[in-house]
Amino acid sequence: MKSLIILVLFISNNLCGIINLDSLKTCIANNNKVDTNKINTLNLLANSYLMSKNDSALLFANQALNEAKKIKYLKGMAAAYKNLGDFHNGASNFDLSIYNLIESYKIYEQLDSKAKMSNALNSIANSYLGLNNYTKAQEYYLKSYNIAIADSNKAMIATTSVGLGNILLYNNKPKEAFEYFNKSVILFNSIPNALTQKALTLLALGNSLIQLHENKKAYKSFEESVELLSKIKNRYGLASAYSTIGKAYYDENEIKKSLFYYLKADSIFKIENSYLDMKDISFAISELYKKDKQFEKSLNYYVLFSKYKDSIFNGKKSKQLLEVEAKYETEKKENQNKLLRLENALSTDIIKQQKIIFYIIAAALLIMSILAFFILKGLKKQQKANEVISRQKQEVELQKHKIEIHQKEIIDSIKYAKRIQQASLPHSSYIKKYLNG
Repeated sequence: MKSLIILVLFISNNLCGIINLDSLKTCIANNNKVDTNKINTLNLLANSYLMSKNDSALLFANQALNEAKKIKYLKGMAAAYKNLGDFHNGASNFDLSIYNLIESYKIYEQLDSKAKMSNALNSIANSYLGLNNYTKAQEYYLKSYNIAIADSNKAMIATTSVGLGNILLYNNKPKEAFEYFNKSVILFNSIPNALTQKALTLLALGNSLIQLHENKKAYKSFEESVELLSKIKNRYGLASAYSTIGKAYYDENEIKKSLFYYLKADSIFKIENSYLDMKDISFAISELYKKDKQFEKSLNYYVLFSKYKDSIFNGKKSKQLLEVEAKYETEKKENQNKLLRLENALSTDIIKQQKIIFYIIAAALLIMSILAFFILKGLKKQQKANEVISRQKQEVELQKHKIEIHQKEIIDSIKYAKRIQQASLPHSSYIKKYLNG
């Protein structure tokens, strides 16, 4: 059943072309601003690393999410949550996967993006499938399927049909499962660049045919899948195909054929460093060698199985450390930005205060200058007025002096005239004698 989970996870990814990762990284390195282009590029990088299960997907998705939150870029936040969900799904951290995918779905629902809503719901169903909760998985596949039907989205109708088919196959309803798988193959066949999706759906179709005891048709479907995956050079998909074929032969107790395909798958999974697949397939090969009574080889592969199991456990710890590191770096940058903003705010306040003080001093100086101007002007006027008064006083004093001199002259003249008069007139005694006489 694990191979089916991987299958569904593969075909739930967006259809996209080849991406130049180096050019995207250069673009990020040269962009120090927080904007939508940078966030979209980070999400594109995260999505590109998902297929190879590279931890860079986790780092880029976390960075995209944190950057998107800063500017409240909903589309970027939703894409980042989706990438985080798909990453944790691939790492079998299904609880974390579901949390992030639900966050993604809620934002896409807010944006009314039907295609993205359907995609997120499909991925949630994949995670529930990983938890072996087939009831919840079917519930979310149906939700995704109904939205895709209403939106006439062929890619998502085909994708969710595979999920529903897998549930039916698990519930021993191979005929109904075949109908869903066959529908998906037809739809993917009509979608450009969907060869990988078609090839992997052919594997699921083959599994349903195996349960219907139509083995000839089943292996023909498997061969067609291998041919397509070889053509497009999809190594991981090819390994999944070999693993599925090996499982089919295992169920038929065809030990040699099953070993042949499992070993081919194992060699590719080792190149891809896919430890989860290497763990599962090592256990299957160990069981096959045990059935074939090759006990030494069986033991060797069981030891490998144990090592991969431990490696995956340690890998999960490493991923948790990566998440903590990413969170620490983000918080560190945010704190640095906060400190910078506080310093800028403080500098701005100081500058404002300095400006206010400058304006106050300038205004005081201006007022003092105006007052000084008017005071000086008043003093000058007063000085001129005093000078006028002084001149007028001098003139009055001069005129007074002249009058006094003129008055003295008049009095002197009168006195002189009086003496002359007295001198010309007879003596009073004489006049008196004359009058009496």
